[in-house]
Amino acid sequence: MGIPRFTIETRRDPEQARISFRGAWEAPAVRWVADVMTLRRYREQHPALEPAHGSRTALMDVGPLDATPRRVTVALPYDAISDADLLKVVIMLRNYRKLREGVRQWSA
Repeated sequence: MGIPRFTIETRRDPEQARISFRGAWEAPAVRWVADVMTLRRYREQHPALEPAHGSRTALMDVGPLDATPRRVTVALPYDAISDADLLKVVIMLRNYRKLREGVRQWSA
């Protein structure tokens, strides 16, 4: 299958990046835009968030699925977001079968 391709649109600092990539969503390929950041950065922007799994919480906040491009925010419990982490996010989103709008948290 090969390594999924993605573009780093912006990298604000080591804690946050915006990427775009093509991936299927129920039928034809669509353009995704993902803001990937540390959990610390996400909590700065969303102070009311109570992480379900403490400092090991990872989360995904999926915007409207009828939007073009599809928007998603992913927060990871790391000190910095590497290019390898961005690739893992692309793979995760491409393989996620029951994607729904809203926020989901899990223990990473």
